[in-house]
Amino acid sequence: MKRIAHRGLSGLHPENTIEAFAAALPYRPDAIELDVQLTRDGQVVIFHDETLDRLGKRPGWLKDFTYEELQGLPVAIPLLEDYFRLIQGVSVDTFVEMKNSFIVYPELEEKTIAVAERLGRLDDCIFFSANHYSVMRCRELRPQSRLCFPFDNWIYDYGAYCEKRGITIAMPYHLALTEEIVADFHAHGALIYPWTVDEPRDMQRLIDLGVDGMLTNRIDTVWF
Repeated sequence: MKRIAHRGLSGLHPENTIEAFAAALPYRPDAIELDVQLTRDGQVVIFHDETLDRLGKRPGWLKDFTYEELQGLPVAIPLLEDYFRLIQGVSVDTFVEMKNSFIVYPELEEKTIAVAERLGRLDDCIFFSANHYSVMRCRELRPQSRLCFPFDNWIYDYGAYCEKRGITIAMPYHLALTEEIVADFHAHGALIYPWTVDEPRDMQRLIDLGVDGMLTNRIDTVWF
C-alpha cells in the first residue's frame, strides 16, 4: 500500500512548498506529489493554481510573472530543482502533475524532464496531467517514463482506455470508487492511487476496496 504525500504535508504546512515537502519526509512516504508550471521566463516552478489569488494573495496568472517577480509573496514558490535538491539521497518517488490543461504551456514536459534528469531523479518520477496529451508527450520524450492518468468521475471502460495507452497507474477521485471500478482497473493492469484521502474512515474503506495506495494531505496520520 503506497503512501503518497499530496503536495507535501499540506494539511499542516503551506502546500507545494519546501516547508511542506521537508515536513513530510520524516514520515517516510513512498512518494510525494507536486504540481509544475512555467514562469514567464521559462522556469519550472511548483505551484497548483494557475492564478496567484488563493495562495499568493494577489491577482494575476502565474505564467505572466518571472521567477524573480514571484519572490516576496506570502507563500514561497519553489523551483522544481529546489525540491530535487531537498530529497537528494532520499529514497522517494515523485508524482509530477503537469498543470497543462486549463493553460497549455509549450515545452512544459521538455523542461520538467530536463530538470529531473539533470538532478538525477528522472527514474523516480511518475508524470501525470488532466491533459492526457501532455502525459503522452512525456512518453514521446522518454518512452520508459512511468505515467499516470487522473480522473474526477468514472468514465465508461476507463480500465481499457488506460491499457490501450500503456498507462499502468490510475489516479481516481476516491469517492468515485466502487468494487467494480477497482476490479476493472486491476483487470486491465492498472494500479489505483485515489486522491485525496484524509479521513481514517475513508482510508479504511479504500483499503477494503483493494486500492494500491492513496494520496493524502496528512501523511502524519497514515497508519498503514
